[in-house]
Amino acid sequence: MLKILKSDSEGGQTQQERAALNGISVRNQAKVDKLEKYRPDLLRLVRRGRMTIGAAAKAAGWELKRVQVPCGNDDMDAMRTSKQIIKHFPKEMIEEIYAELQTFLELDGNQDYLWQ
Repeated sequence: MLKILKSDSEGGQTQQERAALNGISVRNQAKVDKLEKYRPDLLRLVRRGRMTIGAAAKAAGWELKRVQVPCGNDDMDAMRTSKQIIKHFPKEMIEEIYAELQTFLELDGNQDYLWQ
């Protein structure tokens, strides 16, 4: 059994202080705090040593999948990027990505679109 991880509701301490007390990173402390608020069932499993903090965050659907894509300016990088997207995303999401790219191109590649 792991030590009881201190979470946000235990009051009076910053996230950084709680992370230091728990012996974990601030990023993992943020996950512990979020688990306490939204998924206490998963936090109980973490506290019992049955699940890691990262696995609990994934089970809750909060972990983002990171995909590296080439970002050069040649045709080969464009092809590699397309293949990475196809490999890692479901068809429905690719359709949404395509629609966003179409909108971006219709605006003549205006970078301000990214912040709308």
